[in-house]
Amino acid sequence: KITNRFAYQVRHVPHLPDVAITDFSRIHQHRYLPASEEWPIGRRYCGATVSLSDGRARTIWYLIEEGQGFASIGDNVEFCVSGFDRWMVYNGRCRVLR
Repeated sequence: KITNRFAYQVRHVPHLPDVAITDFSRIHQHRYLPASEEWPIGRRYCGATVSLSDGRARTIWYLIEEGQGFASIGDNVEFCVSGFDRWMVYNGRCRVLR
């Protein structure tokens, strides 16, 4: 899911290099907020290192929101690759997903 969405992003956001994600490593979850009355959506904050087709490695931060997929079926994933958030959707240096 992330690999395909990243490929779409680099094709459609101006001035991003034409690269693809080739591998994930050092995958880890660093925070879990379970669903509760106060927060009805469980969230997992995760990070990893991605290898890109240009030979570089970048940090990726991602958030898995439980039950927030299409029509509330499955989970939703938001992600940010360091250096590829040109429009600051996730604030500077992917801060929102850290």
